[in-house]
Amino acid sequence: IPYYNNEKYLEKTLELPLSSDFVSEIIIHDDCSDNIIQSDHPKIKIYRNEHNLGAFKNKYLAVSKSTNEWVYLLDSDNYFFENSLDAIKNISPQRGRYYSPSQLHLVDDGLDSSLNGRVVKYDFGTVDANKAKSLLIEDNQDFHWLINTGNFFVHRDDYIQSMKPVFEDPNYPYFEADAIVFCYNWLKSGNSIEVVDELWYNHTLRSNSYSHSVGNRNTGSLEYHRSLMVQL
Repeated sequence: IPYYNNEKYLEKTLELPLSSDFVSEIIIHDDCSDNIIQSDHPKIKIYRNEHNLGAFKNKYLAVSKSTNEWVYLLDSDNYFFENSLDAIKNISPQRGRYYSPSQLHLVDDGLDSSLNGRVVKYDFGTVDANKAKSLLIEDNQDFHWLINTGNFFVHRDDYIQSMKPVFEDPNYPYFEADAIVFCYNWLKSGNSIEVVDELWYNHTLRSNSYSHSVGNRNTGSLEYHRSLMVQL
């Protein structure tokens, strides 16, 4: 769980993982929030950056701290449906593939009340670089949601191997749209995405979210990486 000033939402995010025997550890990686969070729960391990690094680098560090082979990246203002962990249990995971929810349910918290309750459904099956390119050329709006929501199940070492060159590159442009930074570099590495039926989560829409706090830099990052993905 990458975290930054989201204490209001964290209890809901943790509710299902804490109650499940399937989840053995929960990494909360704090990107130098204003208030220090603490927990004495045996499942929870909290790490804190000395300086704010931004969402992409904080997510990379969160995954790197995991001691498990497979991890689930879940933003700290989002939360699972009751059956979501059962859906993850039923996956027969393969290396080189990350597993995406098939539905996200939008929950407005001050961004756009017209979107509250909207359900975005993905029906893409398996997506490789060629399919991603065609979906972007078609301007498929559901695919735009998929590549901009960084909540998924992935092999820890695959994630680190694909993201480490980006993480360590001091000249890498446009880190701000962290989800599409990951998605582009993941597909560029020859990996793929699989949409998992029955794996759903609630996606909170906040006017003070990271993507809005970085403003135009987030928009520039989205445009830059979409243009690169169309060239894959």
